[in-house]
Amino acid sequence: MKNFFLFFVVVACLIGVTYFVSSSIEGQIENQNIVEYSVQKVENKLKSGRYRDINLSRAVGKNGYFEILDEKGKCLYSSGDRQKNYTLDSIEYIPDISVDTFVQLAYTVKDNKKLLVISLYEAEYKDDGKYQGDKLKIIMVLDEKRNVVFSNRDQNGKNKLSEREYKLLCTGYDKGAYLQKYKFINQYGDTRYMIVHISRGHRVKARNMFYVYIVTVAIMGIIFIGLLLSFSFSMRKNVEKPISLISKAMRKVEKGESYNPVEYYGAQEFVDMCESFNSMAQKLKTSEQERKRIEEQKQKMLADISHDLKTPITVIAGYTKALADGMVPKDKQDKYLEAINNKAELLSGLINSFYEYSKLEHPDYNIVVTEDDICEYLREYIAAKYNEFEILGIDIQIDIPEIEVMAEFDTTSLKRVFENIITNAIKHNKKGTCLYVCLYEMGENIKIILADNGNGVPEHLKDTIFNPFVVGDESRNSKQGTGLGLSIAQKIVEQHQGTIKLVDEENVEWKTVFEIVIPKKHKKL
Repeated sequence: MKNFFLFFVVVACLIGVTYFVSSSIEGQIENQNIVEYSVQKVENKLKSGRYRDINLSRAVGKNGYFEILDEKGKCLYSSGDRQKNYTLDSIEYIPDISVDTFVQLAYTVKDNKKLLVISLYEAEYKDDGKYQGDKLKIIMVLDEKRNVVFSNRDQNGKNKLSEREYKLLCTGYDKGAYLQKYKFINQYGDTRYMIVHISRGHRVKARNMFYVYIVTVAIMGIIFIGLLLSFSFSMRKNVEKPISLISKAMRKVEKGESYNPVEYYGAQEFVDMCESFNSMAQKLKTSEQERKRIEEQKQKMLADISHDLKTPITVIAGYTKALADGMVPKDKQDKYLEAINNKAELLSGLINSFYEYSKLEHPDYNIVVTEDDICEYLREYIAAKYNEFEILGIDIQIDIPEIEVMAEFDTTSLKRVFENIITNAIKHNKKGTCLYVCLYEMGENIKIILADNGNGVPEHLKDTIFNPFVVGDESRNSKQGTGLGLSIAQKIVEQHQGTIKLVDEENVEWKTVFEIVIPKKHKKL
């Protein structure tokens, strides 16, 4: 934008200079070549007779001058050195400054005599100023001695033109000057003529000024074209560099090759473009890494599912074959059947966990929320678990407000969250472990703390605790779980538009702390 603005300013200045110079030269050409403008400016002085106050030197040139004649051609005043009289015919032959005239000369032969045909045309204009055509004003045929053979005007018995009249009629020049006349009526009602003598050198200068005008306009045009080409090459250079850098980087991205971020310093538009490309490329790289991670996780998930299902199926298949082949003594058959039943229940639990996880993964799955008192809901859940806690030797500490706290939640799925976390706490800790359950309001949200003072989460599992199939080595070898419990809990909390995290702080009172935050109002998406 700065470059465009600078180019616009330069072009505007160039146009302004061209207009000023051309107007100045054009004005000089007009004032020097056509004196009508200058005469019109002094028209009042002419009519009042103040001839000495008139200065036409700029229009007529250094050696030019003007004369004032009466209606008979007698010179009344001359701004030059001398006065001379004119015949009425001579005055008639002098071009009028306010009328466009031109002369055509042609030769013809009649009776073996060479004759000159002089035709004087006068331009005609309509009332609106538009050119209408040329009207023949004077036609005259002269022989070689300037005798008048034919004329369309009254010659008053005069049959020959003087040399001066001949030159005035044919060329408008008289003794080194070009003559023009201006007819006017003075303040007393008398007819007067102003005869303007324009020096021949001055008219040549006017013609030279016209050439200067043409050259000036041409030079300005060349400068403009030069500026345009310079600006175009500059813009091309400024555009080509960043685009080339981005194109090279795009080709590397397309081939999957590593590349350095595009660094460009210049026009802000291209700086923003390069930064946007770098950001896009980084997101693509991150997305690709995430895709690979998910693919690896998927492969690991399939391997873990196969491992978790294979073990009980193998045991069941082995025991049933042994029973079918009669290889088990009768006193041990009940023990084998009990083992088969336990493995079948384990297998059923694994399949239910896999089903629950896959159901939550489906994009069309949505929880069904109802508004209820979440404090009372949590108290009822803990009360139902009291007998189990006593049998297992687990202590419990509760901090739930006695007030009513209304919230929108899915009673079935939220219970699954609590069950998975508390079951893990019981499974991985010994008797005497204390569970801590806390609930309090946080403005438009509700925070629930589920904690214990048991063994704590191993350091190597803290960052991946919510990933599917993440369990301790001992747990998987002992077949105590699938590693889907916390992953299912996380997905259920996210369905409630909330968050769940493992609080990893050394100064907390409890070894394992899960913090659940859900909104009171469930927003419809």
